[in-house]
Amino acid sequence: MRRLDQWITYWDNVRNVTLKFLDVYPPERLDFRPSDSVFTARQQFQHLIASETMWVLGWTEGRWLYPWQDGEWRLSELIDESFDTLPGLVGFYQTIHDRATRYLRSLPAAGGGRVFETHVGRLSVEAMVLYAVDEEIHHRAQLAVYLRLLGVEPPVFAQRYEDLVLD
Repeated sequence: MRRLDQWITYWDNVRNVTLKFLDVYPPERLDFRPSDSVFTARQQFQHLIASETMWVLGWTEGRWLYPWQDGEWRLSELIDESFDTLPGLVGFYQTIHDRATRYLRSLPAAGGGRVFETHVGRLSVEAMVLYAVDEEIHHRAQLAVYLRLLGVEPPVFAQRYEDLVLD
């Protein structure tokens, strides 16, 4: 298993690719959804922010709650009106990721043996990072489909794999 700092590097690299999706997403099409049964693009981005917020609140405040339900943000004290705009989503996305990685970097490289009770059972910090990365890649792939349906070429999924070489 990798060290926690290596998982953080991986997540940072994944995040940099996801931010490229925010860079190319047409702001006037944030309410686009390919069918009524799926999130709009705005909701996809908000869901990703909410998922990471859940981990951060759990790690740093012991509040294990999911702040976004039924396509709406439930913790209004954490957001403002810019949460619905593309620049605002970018800002919230970067801020919550900075909080997550700052917390993770404060832990020992092996994660310090921290295990938390979560909505999906007992997970180590490392497992939570992997869960968050999987969630991000899953929704980013959906957004790639949205972009293609809108006639926009999605960013390349490749990241900085050279950063992931074991020492």
